[in-house]
Amino acid sequence: MHRLALIVIAALASLAATAPADAFTDSVTPLDEPVRVAFRTLGDNARIRGEVVGISDTRFWLATNRDADAGLAPEPDSFAWADLEPRDAFNIRRKLLDARPGTGAADWVRLARDMLVAADDPRTPPAPTARLATRALTVAKRLEPSLADDLDAIARAITARGSGPFDDALDRLDSLIAPPDEPGTGDDADQRRGAIDFQTNANADAPPWAALTDEEHDARTKYLREVSRQMLATIGMRLNPVETRHYLLYSDLQPAELRRWARVLDGMYDTLCTTLEIPLESRLFAGKCVIFIFRERATFLAFERGAFNYDATRAAGVCHMHGENVFICFYRQDNEADFQSVLVHETVHGFMHRYRSPHRLPTWADEGLADYVAGHLTPVSQEPQRHWTVAQRYVNNGGSPMEIMNQTYRDGTWFNQYSYPVSHMLVRFMLKHEPRAFKLWIDDIKRGEDWKASMADRFNVDPPTLAQGFADDIRREPGYRKLK
Repeated sequence: MHRLALIVIAALASLAATAPADAFTDSVTPLDEPVRVAFRTLGDNARIRGEVVGISDTRFWLATNRDADAGLAPEPDSFAWADLEPRDAFNIRRKLLDARPGTGAADWVRLARDMLVAADDPRTPPAPTARLATRALTVAKRLEPSLADDLDAIARAITARGSGPFDDALDRLDSLIAPPDEPGTGDDADQRRGAIDFQTNANADAPPWAALTDEEHDARTKYLREVSRQMLATIGMRLNPVETRHYLLYSDLQPAELRRWARVLDGMYDTLCTTLEIPLESRLFAGKCVIFIFRERATFLAFERGAFNYDATRAAGVCHMHGENVFICFYRQDNEADFQSVLVHETVHGFMHRYRSPHRLPTWADEGLADYVAGHLTPVSQEPQRHWTVAQRYVNNGGSPMEIMNQTYRDGTWFNQYSYPVSHMLVRFMLKHEPRAFKLWIDDIKRGEDWKASMADRFNVDPPTLAQGFADDIRREPGYRKLK
């Protein structure tokens, strides 16, 4: 093996094992054997050459000879898969899959899915990129003949359309990638946001939350420590907490990683305080918000059953709102970006439960705001881009945003495959055009006002007009752009 590659792989292995606390990127997997590649990035004719020495779900790391410095580990260049010419991205990933023992059909299905996403990117030619997806499906079918009928149907759908949105092709690919008893990916990934278990008079004549004195706050925190200890005892665990300004975290993760997630949550808290114009030193939670993070999904499910008598089989996280207390539980998903997205999303629900009063936002706004904040704080997440694509497809195919806005937790209409993407983009639309009005609208709802009446007051539109404005706006957008 080339000495330079050995040095860089060692550096990447160290990075993967001991990432700095603020490095919120998807985890690096160093390659045992580097793979020599050449490629172009979108919009650049210059050919880049080097050895791939590390990969993640969204990026790869490239070592080049110009980086060599005797005795020192060079800093490899990093490239996003989505920024490569699609054919080059396909060929590199194919080489990596061919070189890796144990590659299965699911790996090739994932590659097909990513090629379909690239085909919807306005920077790439759709038809040739879609053909790369069908090539990946051919390999997957050879590796797993039992999937032949499903993969052939997907290939026919791709070939028939040739370009543009591929309707249900992405959905079908996602259902093949995710096991039936696990939270899914793609449009199905919205299942993994988890669930809300709230036991409060949220939409009755609920008074504002009482402000706690320092003594009451400390007493409530002490009480929650004891309650948490008893909950963990239901599955025979005893874990020491990591405490922050606002959270009590319990986990069987390594302490360094747990402190890293604690910083993410404190950042989420500050972001929402800034958005809602709350002083950063404010204490919204009664005592502190209790968060449990388990390394294994089986432990998470056992804890949910033992501590809350809750079946969390179809969730990756659950936000329990019991009166004035908030308990949030997760298991550590393998994908870093997915886990951070769920972590922030569910904790936003807990924050909003404790903001001003237990009055709840309409379901679409509650979920859309949680998705928006999660996307804002998870830069490597592909979810905002995917949600934008799904929402635009929905309105282009005649879907009505009002149907999503009429869904609720209580009557069981929430959710379908479009609920999370459309709700996320509806909140983005409101913040894009009227951020101040959005904050005042939330305040009105938290005072007990009807959300539709407040919308007319704050935005000067009724819900159908807002829905139509959103549909018109997303149809005109050439692509997803993150708000500043």
